[in-house]
Amino acid sequence: MTDCHSIKLQNEAYLQKLGLDINPALPCIESPEEANPRTAVDIAKNFVALSYMIRVGHGYPIPKAYKRIHDLGLLHVLGSSSRRILETEAVSAQQKIDLTWQVEGAQVLAWALKLADLDHTRGCDDDLVSRLPAEGEETKFFEAATLRPLVEIQEQADLAYRMHWCAVSSRFSGNAGELNESIVRERRRALDWVYGVDEDWDEIPLDT
Repeated sequence: MTDCHSIKLQNEAYLQKLGLDINPALPCIESPEEANPRTAVDIAKNFVALSYMIRVGHGYPIPKAYKRIHDLGLLHVLGSSSRRILETEAVSAQQKIDLTWQVEGAQVLAWALKLADLDHTRGCDDDLVSRLPAEGEETKFFEAATLRPLVEIQEQADLAYRMHWCAVSSRFSGNAGELNESIVRERRRALDWVYGVDEDWDEIPLDT
């Protein structure tokens, strides 16, 4: 496996090619031994559960989302904020916005499962929903899930960390290039979860 420092240098070089300012002082991310990488089944379950929460953000009835997620045994997969929404059956305007943005995290989950590509300079695929299993086919989907090599996940988690710094810094320098900070933030959240930085999707530390 590529060592953490080599990945750091590789990603810094890539960001510089994009014309972005980098911060060489940013440390290496956790090694796989320090993290707790998710399994393919974990990621497939979150992909399905998260899709219902994204739909809630677009107006899908919360009771229906709760029933589907509950019946599939996926409540434990969701982050704490999503579980609170399902429990209270209420969602604020800001929560709706936050939920709809999580489609960018869903793109990461699909990528990790080898169902999509990942380009942080553009938004999620227009046909991302087509990668989800049909209702009633979820169990087969979970059982058939396959995961990208861990080193690829490590590389992307490191890249999203450094790219997030670039995006935040660009607010002050004006050198955002092709970066959208909201896209990068949600991609980083998902990659950190896949890589196993934290257990709770909604509690992933996103400091830069």
